[in-house]
Amino acid sequence: MKILIIIPSLGYGGAEKLVIDWIRNWLAADSVSAVTLVLYSQKYLERLGDITANPKFRLRFESTNTPWRMLRFRYLLHLLRLRKIIVEEAPDVVHSNLVAGIDMAILHRFLPRVKAFFHTVHNQARCDLGGDRYRKLMTRMTKDPRCRLVAISPSVQRSIKQYYGCDSILIHNGVCGAGTTSKESDAVAELERFAAAGSPVRRTVFLAVGRVMPQKNYDLMCAAFRHLRREFPLTLVVLGGFVSEEDRIKYSALSGEDIHFLGSRDNVGDYMRHADFFCMTSKYEGFGLVAAEAMAAGLVPVITPSLGLTDVVEDNRHGVIAEAVTVEAFEDAVRRALGLSEAEKEQMRRLNFELYDKRYRIERCAATYLEHFLKTTAMNNQS
Repeated sequence: MKILIIIPSLGYGGAEKLVIDWIRNWLAADSVSAVTLVLYSQKYLERLGDITANPKFRLRFESTNTPWRMLRFRYLLHLLRLRKIIVEEAPDVVHSNLVAGIDMAILHRFLPRVKAFFHTVHNQARCDLGGDRYRKLMTRMTKDPRCRLVAISPSVQRSIKQYYGCDSILIHNGVCGAGTTSKESDAVAELERFAAAGSPVRRTVFLAVGRVMPQKNYDLMCAAFRHLRREFPLTLVVLGGFVSEEDRIKYSALSGEDIHFLGSRDNVGDYMRHADFFCMTSKYEGFGLVAAEAMAAGLVPVITPSLGLTDVVEDNRHGVIAEAVTVEAFEDAVRRALGLSEAEKEQMRRLNFELYDKRYRIERCAATYLEHFLKTTAMNNQS
């Protein structure tokens, strides 16, 4: 089986990380003869690592993509070039992610030799492609028997049914265990420096991971920690790139003794293994990928009751969930977390790893995709 997977770029978001992990696993599968990755940007290629040396892997670029100008010649040129790449690679399966789904919603009708098209919905369906503008395109695509939508969590699956009016395949997102790197000692030293700064006792370190963007709701998180520092010795450490220069200036100015925005890090696992708690205040998520990764690393999560996150974390079992997406409710959740006994935290860590091992391992996720790829291509071979 030949797989062609499309994603706009290899930035540091959860979907991008998943694509890299999927490819690594698919290349190791005997049923896969080739994997082609199509990107619309040549940034962050270093994230592929040793994947590029695998003889079954191919990398292609189509860099004229401008989906927000769909009626212009440049977008038509992008579609023609993208179709040419797919025809040349002759895959059995095309798997689109993020806004590349818009392109497949248009192009699948002009690629009759491709046996299956999959699009993974990485967020609540209304938000996956940027709103209602492309809803009819995707709805029409789902009527083709070769096309399948994949939901990454139960809440995303429900949103697909409500928004597109169709069924979808549920494949829980998978994560790699947060391993350590050669930079671990530097991460430990950095966290301990933050924990000791300006306090006679060690501060409790809360770690947040995710791009600095409105969806992640860092305004709420920062407001809560500014209030809580009057009661407790604690510090907030945020790992994540800045989506805009305005946000970089804004949140860098907030960094100080208690709050630290460190930007992107390629060794997140080192930080996860040495922080005290994980926290997340998203307004919504398709799936709490980074929360599952933190749980696998032994961190107790403290989160808002947002769609996607509550698919992963059960209150008082795997972590602490605030009663509402408000500053006051999140402050109360942090207080509850700080009040947990060591025995209670150890019980949560054990249950978290068991959940990860049973449901969220990346190997299980990648294998399930392959099963559905093979099943769909076989069905369309017979028809």
